[in-house]
Amino acid sequence: MVLTTLLCACFLSPVSAQTTTLFFEAFNESNGSISGSSAEGIAWSSTGTTNGQSTSSVQDGEFQSTKSNTVWTTSSFDIAGFTAIEISATLSSSNVESNDDLEVEVVVDEVTTQVYFSVGGASSISNQSVPDGSTAFIRITANTGTNGDTYLWDNVVLTGTACSDSDADGICDASDLCSNTSACNYNGSLYANATCQIPGICDSCDGGVVVDGDADNDGDGYPASYDCD
Repeated sequence: MVLTTLLCACFLSPVSAQTTTLFFEAFNESNGSISGSSAEGIAWSSTGTTNGQSTSSVQDGEFQSTKSNTVWTTSSFDIAGFTAIEISATLSSSNVESNDDLEVEVVVDEVTTQVYFSVGGASSISNQSVPDGSTAFIRITANTGTNGDTYLWDNVVLTGTACSDSDADGICDASDLCSNTSACNYNGSLYANATCQIPGICDSCDGGVVVDGDADNDGDGYPASYDCD
């Protein structure tokens, strides 16, 4: 009995979560680049003014927006199977004024989350939370005036924690909760399997799972013919 208890405890022990980098861009492209790809091969592109007086491109290992309205965006990439999504980025500025602004957004499954917005100067962000989902893309928007105002960004990183997905529906078990009060595993915070486990007429519940109470299935669910084992 003691051995069985120990084995069960070991089996139920949670596996430690592992943080994975889903997107990382350090802007190692050549000066003047207005497109590129992350370390994972995820493409990005930008729009803005680059006419000698203004800059909207990679410059010396950073992305620089000077005297330009710039929109920098990544292509969509997969974040399914991950939870605790977070974004970090090195942000800085020079000569910016009160009419200049910088915004960082993450769009998950077509829903936009603003993780940073600043008027005037800029400061780096670290481990800003982003909702879980299936796909995401990152968008950075800089609006600067005509007096040499500059925003710069670098080391844009999106991370997530690998999660279990026992029903393979693309939603982490921790967020994929059974809400049917008739189910054995109602309240997924107790039982991780997202698929609701509904007991039959002869069945019972034990530890969040259905216990079959009619092994030969001769009860067949009709009130006139109950024959539970």
